[in-house]
Amino acid sequence: MADIIFFAAFNMSSREEKRRIKMFYKELIPCISDREFMTMLKTARDSVQLYKDLFH
Repeated sequence: MADIIFFAAFNMSSREEKRRIKMFYKELIPCISDREFMTMLKTARDSVQLYKDLFH
């Protein structure tokens, strides 16, 4: 059973984009085991709140 499904789409047309995507996943994967982070994802009311919680 899945609690959260994460989907991302990336344009991988350049080396720089590929490098940025690798960095994104390197930072995301440790967060998945963080209960506080996962609770924040699950309880976000909307995409605006989620964005604020992730990037501010």
